[in-house]
Amino acid sequence: SYFCGSMCIPCELRLRTLDKEETLTVWPVREVETLFRHEQMPVYEKLEPGSLDLGVRRPGAQWLEFFVEAAGDSLFTLSLFGMGVEVNLAENAVRCMDKTMPIHMRDGKIHLLILADAMGFEIFSGEGQSFLCMGFVSDYSLGHLELRVDAGRLERVSGRLAVLESVWPKNK
Repeated sequence: SYFCGSMCIPCELRLRTLDKEETLTVWPVREVETLFRHEQMPVYEKLEPGSLDLGVRRPGAQWLEFFVEAAGDSLFTLSLFGMGVEVNLAENAVRCMDKTMPIHMRDGKIHLLILADAMGFEIFSGEGQSFLCMGFVSDYSLGHLELRVDAGRLERVSGRLAVLESVWPKNK
């Protein structure tokens, strides 16, 4: 199954036509985007092997959405809160801890969404064609979002990075 783990945030299952095929997809409900605050939209060009610090992320739930154009054999890792998500194009795989899911490229681009919070990561590939839910306790002291290119070259990386506001009332 391309859907691995349990869902921690509200998601919707949809039957969509992608590449002229009916495909079951899963994606966070649109209402999640109403919780965005401190949104950024970075763009990076021609990244060679090495590390790039994408800045310190505040403690709390994070929306980390990336669109990546890369060479066919590229290998890169996104790290935050003590956890890494490895993307291996040569093997067509996204790995986190002991779980693997396929990458779904469209028009030569990878669309990857990571929702990170205190209890783990939820990772979506493509337009929701694959999904992983990884439970672990986040270490907020490791709040630097890092993109490490291990092999190949990333031609362009863009995306949306946002902190998600809590839906629970604040105690005054």
